[in-house]
Amino acid sequence: MKRVLYLIIFTLCILSLSGCASKEASNFDKQVEAVMTLPEITDNDIAFLENAYNALSPSDKTQIKRYEEYQQVLIEYENSNYSEKIRSAISSEDVFQMIETRDIIMALDDSQRSKISGLQELEEALSSSAYETILSYNNTEVEKMYELIVYCKNLFSDEQLETCLIHYGKWNGYYKAVDYIKALLKSPKSYTFYSGTAGGFKNPLKSGAYRGRYEIKFGATNSFGAEVTNTEEVYVTFFVDKDNLTIDYAYVGDGGPYGLDGVSATPTPRN
Repeated sequence: MKRVLYLIIFTLCILSLSGCASKEASNFDKQVEAVMTLPEITDNDIAFLENAYNALSPSDKTQIKRYEEYQQVLIEYENSNYSEKIRSAISSEDVFQMIETRDIIMALDDSQRSKISGLQELEEALSSSAYETILSYNNTEVEKMYELIVYCKNLFSDEQLETCLIHYGKWNGYYKAVDYIKALLKSPKSYTFYSGTAGGFKNPLKSGAYRGRYEIKFGATNSFGAEVTNTEEVYVTFFVDKDNLTIDYAYVGDGGPYGLDGVSATPTPRN
């Protein structure tokens, strides 16, 4: 009888103990609760919790009662960091910082991304900044120009996208004009750019094409080996394909006037 009573008491003790968390697990639960009540959670608070969790034994970790709250604290803190990155990128007005930040956010899964505030504002700011940046570029930055167009194609309005592609076509067309001039020279390798202007490419023709004129002053050696300076007018016509983000150069040559609208700019040598 005494033996049976002893076994019953022992069993009850074991069951009682199994329902109680260890001291370490209880302390961790209290730490999580304390951090959750803070008005603002810092890097140090998160590091403190992570270090405390990592210091627990495998057995202690199974006895934590606030594990879900701990994970939620980590997620919310990470999301707040992403939101801060967004605010910082927008305030910088730097198109490339905005792109870098957006890439980080877009790499997250849909569930986490939906909980981050400011993504729409970031994309609106990026669209505006990229549009202004593209239109500030000239013939020396056609590669950067096109890369921005490709990246922001889904952020631009149709009008913005077409305007950017026209701008790209205009400045990329400058090199088409240079190639045309070089093909006329005795020594194409001797071509040296001095100065130039580009005009037109603003209002579409009835066909939908855009056209304009380059006036390029350059030097080149003649058949006697002497350098001569010349000015050549080259006319260019192209079509814009917004769907494929391409420019189709339909004409490059010295053909007659094309009713330029007086809009002009100055190409500069590309190193």
